[in-house]
Amino acid sequence: MSEWPTNSESREPLDRLNKPIIVGLRRCRYDVLGMLFKMANQVIPIVAAVDDDFRVRESIKSLLESAGYAPRVFSSAEEFLKSGTLATATCVISDVRMAGMDGIELQRRIRLERPALPVILISAHYNAEVRQTAIDGGAVDVLFKPFDAAALLKIIQSALTNSRDK
Repeated sequence: MSEWPTNSESREPLDRLNKPIIVGLRRCRYDVLGMLFKMANQVIPIVAAVDDDFRVRESIKSLLESAGYAPRVFSSAEEFLKSGTLATATCVISDVRMAGMDGIELQRRIRLERPALPVILISAHYNAEVRQTAIDGGAVDVLFKPFDAAALLKIIQSALTNSRDK
């Protein structure tokens, strides 16, 4: 039985939970749609993940590491903004609903300092209005939990490619 906490406030063992956060983590370990990520002799992209759920942060961190990215994870939008990572990140993944500052407000603040920085929002609650607000505010995409790991990696890769073309 694992004793890892499910989020920053809970010590509930993970084996009691039956809902996957990210589907298919193992099958896309170093590969996204047949394209091998080759990071040798290249700058490794820093991808920040902001989520108040410990399990989601750790799952995304593991996924990003396996794909060759340099993940930086944060439990709140405020922690992310105070960290200085905004200046070096190549992409930000954020939960929509968090205590304190939510993902939509975080996206707005990111746009003020780094308008071209790709932002991907994730949420456990489908809401078409929030999705449209995020897209109108410049989000690359909004994914709903549980989401497919390969889909997230594909969106990140596409966002990084598009941001380099600008």
